[in-house]
Amino acid sequence: MQRFAFAHWSALRLMIGALAVVAIALTWSAPRRELPFHLKPDAAGSVIEARGWTPLPAGLQAGDRVVLAEQTARMRAVLADENVPGSRTYRLWVQRAGSVLPVAVRSVVQKQTAESGRIHWVSWAEQVMLLALGLLTLWRGRDWAAWGLAMFAISILFAKILVGLPAPPFPGLALHMVAQWLGGPMAFLGLYLTATALVGLRPRLLHGLGIVYLLLLLLLFALEAGGSVAFVAFAVSGESAAFNDIIIACGIAGLAVPLWVLLRGYVDAVAAARLRIRWILSSTGLLLPAMLIEIALQNAAVQQSPALMWLRWIGTALTIAVLALYTYAVLRQRLVEVRVVVNRALVFALLMGVVVGLFALMESLIERSAIGESAGLALEIGVPLALGILFHQLHRRVEALVDRVFFHREHRARAALSDFVRDAGFVESPQTLIARTVEAFSRDAGVTGAALYEAREGGFDCSGRDGAGFACPDRLDQDDRALVRLRATLAPLDLHGVGSALGAEGLALPLALRGHLFGVLVCGPRPAGRHAQADIERLGHAAHEIGASLFALRARANESLVEALARGVLPPAQAILQARALAAAPLATQAGQ
Repeated sequence: MQRFAFAHWSALRLMIGALAVVAIALTWSAPRRELPFHLKPDAAGSVIEARGWTPLPAGLQAGDRVVLAEQTARMRAVLADENVPGSRTYRLWVQRAGSVLPVAVRSVVQKQTAESGRIHWVSWAEQVMLLALGLLTLWRGRDWAAWGLAMFAISILFAKILVGLPAPPFPGLALHMVAQWLGGPMAFLGLYLTATALVGLRPRLLHGLGIVYLLLLLLLFALEAGGSVAFVAFAVSGESAAFNDIIIACGIAGLAVPLWVLLRGYVDAVAAARLRIRWILSSTGLLLPAMLIEIALQNAAVQQSPALMWLRWIGTALTIAVLALYTYAVLRQRLVEVRVVVNRALVFALLMGVVVGLFALMESLIERSAIGESAGLALEIGVPLALGILFHQLHRRVEALVDRVFFHREHRARAALSDFVRDAGFVESPQTLIARTVEAFSRDAGVTGAALYEAREGGFDCSGRDGAGFACPDRLDQDDRALVRLRATLAPLDLHGVGSALGAEGLALPLALRGHLFGVLVCGPRPAGRHAQADIERLGHAAHEIGASLFALRARANESLVEALARGVLPPAQAILQARALAAAPLATQAGQ
């Protein structure tokens, strides 16, 4: 059953991705069309105006009045969405000098100006960014925090695509209504699912706030779609101020609810969880001014003015910034399964390339300008040598600067953990070692907390834990899925998808000796997402050293008891008490037998 569901889910994702790519290609190649005249609204209807760059159709004059009630439903659908195929002719009824006259009109290709060309390129860039964000979160998402963003991005993408496709009047009206549903309620619903998942709530739509929010989105769609249907079918214009105000209020509320959920969750969350919420909250907050600008542009009385042009570009810049921030937040917080690690080796390799390039450039410049053909051998050798010494010192200083600026936290954390592992072998008390181990890993491993489990009869008990807000069970069954996997591999285990009582996030590090597992060091989830492979290997090595030290301390206690019994210096009653204490302690020594 799981394989069946996985296959269908993969097929659905593949179909959505393929449709999105094909649709973007179609909208890129299909020019937008419009009617060869402009309608200027007035109190009695609308008046024909010439566009300036194309002549009016034969029989149509500037100043002719268009009354909606006199048009057919097909013509009203064309007036509602002018992006119709140019192969068809439509009959427009106009009033002129008290007479009603029919005029045949057809759409023309929209004039391409420098401004429209820039808008076209920016719109295409927005679609590509939406596609990248949607496919990234759809294919590599781990939970509803990512899948909600996929719904948001893909819904807006398909809404933009459907609006840009030329279609006959009534199919175009249907596509326009689908675009209204996708670009409004579906996009808002995706943000709501992301918000609830990020703050730790189950994305339940049929309980409490979810029901109210669904009703709000349905009302928004009913108003938008109902206005379009009423305009086409009954010549009822939805341009009244009260009607528009209700739609605007519903749209703002549709965005405000996810914002409120994120803000409420951010206030109530612990410090580690706030890091996951902060970027999505900031990005979603920027959507509000972008949405208000879009509303202002749609309701502006004059569409062609310098102020509106600047406002349009500000809204476009905000939209691109929001998409970029969403993508950055998804990658930074590891809401998707993408292992992109910018490490010291990569940065220093690039730095070395820059230094070598500068060295070659300086040597070439000095050779051409300062060293002539008559220069001696000593000068020709001395100049490159001096440059090499100079750039070597420069490279060392820049490398130290890069390490101090970009990797100072990681460097200090690695150094602190290495120092602790070095000193752990000289701790004399097992409980002290356990307490300091979980404290060091919680502080220096970049995780939300740590816990150490040791083998006891029938399972593994928690011997120590550290980390505010880090929850872990007090006891693990001996056949817990994570323990079984650790016994089989004796290698660090990423808990994602394992199904252990330890949870679905974090890292389990084996404490083993001679092939026997006697303990587990559990690291909580990273605030910024999953562990990189290099970090897993480093933490696994540190846990192995800690395990060896802990095993030695447990073995030393048994050795001391045996030695005291052999020498006869331990009273029988005290020997029994110590033996019982060792028997109640973790079975570390049994693991090595």
